[in-house]
Amino acid sequence: MKTPLSDAEIARLLRRQGLHVARRTVTKYRQMMKVSSVEVRRQRTASAAANAAASSRG
Repeated sequence: MKTPLSDAEIARLLRRQGLHVARRTVTKYRQMMKVSSVEVRRQRTASAAANAAASSRG
């Protein structure tokens, strides 16, 4: 499972594609779309992976 991207990583990827936006702009739109911060999303990803591993054991 791939880990969630931070706002800075998203801004960097967009810049590579020719769209120059600041990290705080990415943050603004992430919050407007009600997407959790990267820390919360990483916690959810980790707990989901742990739950999947536990259920596959038995």
